[in-house]
Amino acid sequence: VGDVDVTDPRWNNWEKSATWPPSEVKTQKWFLTASGTLDASGPSKGAKTFTYKFDPADPVKTAGGGNLTIGTHGSVDQRTVEGRPDVLLFDSPVFDEPYAIAGPIYAELTVSTTGCDTDFTAKITDVYPDGRSMLINDGIARVSFRDSAGGKMLPAVKNEKMKVRIYTGDFAYTFNKGHRMRLAVSSSNHPRFSVNTNTCTATAFPHDLLKAEFDAVKSGDKSPVHAGIKYEVVDNSVYCGGADGSALALPNIALKNK
Repeated sequence: VGDVDVTDPRWNNWEKSATWPPSEVKTQKWFLTASGTLDASGPSKGAKTFTYKFDPADPVKTAGGGNLTIGTHGSVDQRTVEGRPDVLLFDSPVFDEPYAIAGPIYAELTVSTTGCDTDFTAKITDVYPDGRSMLINDGIARVSFRDSAGGKMLPAVKNEKMKVRIYTGDFAYTFNKGHRMRLAVSSSNHPRFSVNTNTCTATAFPHDLLKAEFDAVKSGDKSPVHAGIKYEVVDNSVYCGGADGSALALPNIALKNK
C-alpha cells in the first residue's frame, strides 16, 4: 500500500513472499528527539521529557482504524485529533526517495506516570505534501501489563521510568518521496479502545468495570467513563534522547524496481 495520489507499480498492488516478514527485511530504528522529530541516525544526545495530562473523561476520539462497528474505519486523516495537548507528534524528515516497510511495527517507549496504571497509544501516519496525516495503523499498551511474558500485573511507581512496547500491527507500506512519516503518542483512542481509569485493581478486568461497560453498551451510553467507576487524572511522560530514549522500530525493505 502507498500514496493514493500517484500511480507507481511499486505500491498499491499484490506482492508474494515465501516468508513473513520477507527475509530481506531489516529492522531500522527511528529515535524520538527533543525537537519532536524522528531520527534514523541514532539516539540524540539532547534529552527531553514530554509530559501531558491524561483525563479518562476526555479521551482522544477515534478517527479511523481497524474498526467494524463504531462508525469510523480505515485510513482517516488524523489532523482532527492531532492538535490536542495530550497528543505528542514526532515527524521524520521529508523522504527524498520512497521508503518501504513490510512486517511488524513497534513503538518502544520509555515512559512514566503519576498514577499506578495507565495506557500509552501509538499511531503511524503518512503525512502528504498537502498536510494530510493519513492513518496507517495503531496500537495500545497498558503499563501494568508490561511484564505480560511473566504473567504478572505490575503497578507503576509514581514518576518511575518504565519500558513499554506498543505493537501497532503488521503492514506493508511505502512512504512516497515528498512525504513524511509521523508517530503520534497519547494515552487513549476511544471508543476503539476502552479508556484506562488510571487506577489499580487486583485483577486485570474487575467485575464492576466489566459490568459498567456491558450496561453502557446495552443502554447506548457512549461516554468514556461510566457511573460508579472511579478514575483519576494523571500526568504521563515520554522520554526522548540519551540512553533512556524512545524509538520506533520499523521493518525496512528495499523496493524492487519495476
